[in-house]
This record gives sequence, structure tokens and C-alpha cells, in this order.
Amino acid sequence: MPSRRIVFVNKEIYHIYNKTIDHRNVFSANSLMSLFVELLWYYQQGNHALRFSHFQKLELLTKKKYWKTIILKSSPQVELLAYVLMPNHFHLLVKQKQKMGIVYYLSQILNSFTRGYNNYHQRLGPIFLPRFKAKIILSSEQLLHTSRYIHLNPYSSAIVNNLESLKQYPFSSLLEYLQTPRICQTNTILSHFNLEQDKYWEFLTNNALHQKDLEEIKHFRA
Repeated sequence: MPSRRIVFVNKEIYHIYNKTIDHRNVFSANSLMSLFVELLWYYQQGNHALRFSHFQKLELLTKKKYWKTIILKSSPQVELLAYVLMPNHFHLLVKQKQKMGIVYYLSQILNSFTRGYNNYHQRLGPIFLPRFKAKIILSSEQLLHTSRYIHLNPYSSAIVNNLESLKQYPFSSLLEYLQTPRICQTNTILSHFNLEQDKYWEFLTNNALHQKDLEEIKHFRA
């Protein structure tokens, strides 16, 4: 397998995306989408002694003790800024915190999700393309544009019918930008809007129709 052209550098932010091998709609069941989101949260932290599937089986008190130990003894390998899950692909906005952090992070997530998906559907084999795509974020303008593209994706791809419904889409970090952060670090982007969530929403909606038109043109050409 040829080596990856992009070299991931600590403290840099990257737009990460990947799709399924056969255009399979892997994110069709809410339980599987919820699993993927939990994996996005869990594997941000480095040096886990337990796979997520083993962590899930622990009693609540034991989970809390384990997580406290991990937080004290290790540091994050990445910082998740934004994400969205679509039927057959996903987009992430990720900052690398440790050497090879992004590679390890994606590997852990995709391996764990594939095991869960295959167990759910009683199948074998890979789901996603073997090499995810990545673009480095080189400017504040690109960072904001990418976050907007990610958060508008369910609307521009007609997964939801209108912008108000976009606020209810549960498998996106948009809710964390409009309400309370849960698994994402939102201040890097919201700081460009004086941490005002309404201003960020206005930034999204001002470009929503244009992005939707571009998406429709892209599919028409295909």
C-alpha cells in the first residue's frame, strides 16, 4: 500500500472524511449512529487500556473510575472540533494533539465500529474505504467554511427538509454549537463569533441555499 501523502502535524487542524466501500448506508440505524458518536468521544483520549466494547460492559461506578484514571494518566491524542454522520459517509474536523494521533484515532474508531456493525448485521469484512481522506486547514477562513460545510451537510444533501429541522438532526455537532458542548471543543470556531451561538447560526444560514444549490449541481453532473 502506498504511503499517505499528507503528514499530520501536531496542533494543526484537518478535515477528515471517508465513505463506505459500496455506497452502503451504514448509518441507517440510530443505534449504529449513536455508537459511532460514542466512539468519536471515547477515542479522543490516548492510551486506553480497554476497547470501547469492553468499557461499555463495565458497571457505571467502574466506568467512572476507569475514565478518571485515563484522564489523569494520559492526554488527548486529538481534539474533535466538529462532525456529521451521513447515510454512507462522515466528516470530521480534528486537531492533532499527539504524534500519529489522527491516524490512531481513525483506526480505533473504524475498527471498533466495523466490529459493531458486522455483529449487528451478522456479516464479515470491511465497511469503509481503506484510506480516509484528509485536508489540512490553512486559514481561519477555511476553518469556518469547513465547519459550515460540515454542519449544513444534512440540509444541502436533503437529509432534512429545512433549516429548523437541521437543528434537530441528532448526529451532528451542530447542537453542541447551538446549545452545550458534549464531545466537541467548540470555542476554537465560536471564538470567531465572540462565543455567541446565534451569530454562528446566522453565519450558517446565510450560505445555506448557496451550498444546497452547489450540492444539487454536483449530483446532476454525476
